[in-house]
Amino acid sequence: MRWVHVSDDGFEEAWARGVRDIRGATYFYTLACRRYEAALFAGRMIADDSFCLVTPSGETAALVPLYLFEGPQGKPVYAYGTGAEFLRAPLFLGSEGSGLFDKALDIALARIESLARSKAVAAHRVMVEPVELLEGRHYYDFFAAYGYVPDHSVATVIDCREDPAALWAGLRKSYKPLINREKRLVTTQVVDADNYDENLCEEYRRLHGLASGRATRPRASFEEMYRLIRDGQAYLVLVHEAGIAMGAYLFLSNGHYVFYGSAATDPAVAQQRGVGHLGLWTAIEAAKRRGAFFMDFGQVLLRPGGLTPKEINIDLFKRGFGGRRVTVFRSEKRFDV
Repeated sequence: MRWVHVSDDGFEEAWARGVRDIRGATYFYTLACRRYEAALFAGRMIADDSFCLVTPSGETAALVPLYLFEGPQGKPVYAYGTGAEFLRAPLFLGSEGSGLFDKALDIALARIESLARSKAVAAHRVMVEPVELLEGRHYYDFFAAYGYVPDHSVATVIDCREDPAALWAGLRKSYKPLINREKRLVTTQVVDADNYDENLCEEYRRLHGLASGRATRPRASFEEMYRLIRDGQAYLVLVHEAGIAMGAYLFLSNGHYVFYGSAATDPAVAQQRGVGHLGLWTAIEAAKRRGAFFMDFGQVLLRPGGLTPKEINIDLFKRGFGGRRVTVFRSEKRFDV
């Protein structure tokens, strides 16, 4: 088995083959996501050391995202975003316990440690997608056997295979009248590859600036987001009142998996209204129509000191849409000890 590094010829072909063939490849493993992250983290990411493992027969046996950032203590870490967040874990072909899985896991983690020690990288932080647990591929944190220290979290995941009536019944009781009332006041629109319009996508950027009070992301990251929508790997829900967008909600997808990416609601909208509730319910309906199995509402960012009041409120809001609370296996291995 050989590794193909991000700078090697044939990397994108081998990576795309893995995304196609390996079960559990969510949007975060796609080449489209990698392009988006390159734009989003421009100027912040120290290096991209990602690689994939390829068998002698040409199968892609593992996808290994490996981004290098400056960590909270100023040391380089293989992590995500701020350097304190967790990267998607290596994703492997074959089931846990099979010869192919075990061999690829050994090779991938040995390669990561070798790269880390050669670059004085302090740590590697990984998280396993919650769909791995829901679909029965992994029931425990297999990284613990390799010296990784658990730091688990939870996520809310909607099973979109349920009957529409069951999905509606799963909503928090107080959400239903809010959604029904907003349906009488506003219109919703799902923007995807079938009706792509960059001007509609720009409504998200406008609302994002209003909600944040300033521009928080480079323009190139929004353009990559638009490309995702155009290419069918994301969709945007817009909520309009009198022809003006009041809310925009982005969802990222690959295969049977959808991820709630981000939201932007006009701060002038009264808090007691249900614009966001309707936006997310519309997105769940859209995911079901697209044939999604699961919609991941994102993990709770558990850390020492607990959640902030804002994070508690966001989690409470998400939990109101039903679904299951699923363990997210997160782990860290230190190389500087």
